[in-house]
Amino acid sequence: MCLDSAGVEILENGFPKWPATGGWRLSAAPALDIGLAAGPPEAQFYRVESAGRFPDGRVFVADGGGQDIRIFGADGGFLYAFGSEGDGPGEFRFLRRVALGSADTLWTWDHRLQRLSSFAADGTFLRSVRLGPTKEAAAVDYVGALPDGRHLVLVPDLGDMRSFREGPLPGQESYLVLLEANRMSGDTLATIRLPPMWRRVLRQAPTGTTAIVRARLPFTGASPVALAGGGLHTAVWDRPEVRTYGADGRLRRIIRYRQDRRVLSTRLRDGAERRTAGSEVPLPDAAGIVAGLLVDPLHNVWVRSVSLPGDTLASWVVLSGDGTWLGTVAMPEDLRVLEIGADYVLGTRTDDLDREHVVQFGLVR
Repeated sequence: MCLDSAGVEILENGFPKWPATGGWRLSAAPALDIGLAAGPPEAQFYRVESAGRFPDGRVFVADGGGQDIRIFGADGGFLYAFGSEGDGPGEFRFLRRVALGSADTLWTWDHRLQRLSSFAADGTFLRSVRLGPTKEAAAVDYVGALPDGRHLVLVPDLGDMRSFREGPLPGQESYLVLLEANRMSGDTLATIRLPPMWRRVLRQAPTGTTAIVRARLPFTGASPVALAGGGLHTAVWDRPEVRTYGADGRLRRIIRYRQDRRVLSTRLRDGAERRTAGSEVPLPDAAGIVAGLLVDPLHNVWVRSVSLPGDTLASWVVLSGDGTWLGTVAMPEDLRVLEIGADYVLGTRTDDLDREHVVQFGLVR
């Protein structure tokens, strides 16, 4: 561990702490499975956008198909639902995210309406804040709430995005900005670099309408953000490191571990090109490193590694609260992890009949 000239703590991890055959693991089968064919209609999902748990074990699920929030007991039994499609209070047009706040308050983000709303645990609508009209508003996404009650949103730098030049688009910067009242305060806590993309210009005849489509290059990963424990954690798609900022926006710690970018073999490239034929989006020479980022209640930071075709397990690098590289936890490749608790992992997966399930695995530490 060392400090740089700005007083930022830098932790360089050469090797993981866990032995090759030790470490944490998931239970062999889900302890909870919501979405079985024999369940009630409320337990049938279409496009789960977000999910999490209350402290007492109840599960909340934001369903994009129904534009509602559904509450299930700790045993998976349906309890009640609230919300519907619309523009009024307590309604949604594009329910993107739901997060647990203090006193079991649920915060929801409507991406289309650019509206942040809060609900009591029983579904009672409390209040909402709608982002004022700005040129960036349509691209803003919600990150989460700070301990002082302010909220953080992700604002991309549109820069050259509206250009009609087709081809590669270098990774743009995005700014983590505080949201106050119904406007962005302009206070930037951190800046992150997004993965490179490919821009296509589509012209529709006979109207002559022009649309700009941005597509992420395959296997590049993501530059995710996680807000937990009063701190802000960020990662960049091509670096094995995590940066931690305080609520004041000051960079406090950089944690590094060892991981190389995986080169795409000729076999993988041939298979991927067949699957993406006609997309006109080229393949990179090497995959990215980071695909996701979560923080558990014990302040451990979990970094999902980018997967390649043929991988049956997803690798999650675990960094302890003090910055130690503990090791890697293997999870099912088809598990979309939404929340990691002290003793569980909650996410979604799709069965052979293309039915979406909300599942909870036990986490054995």
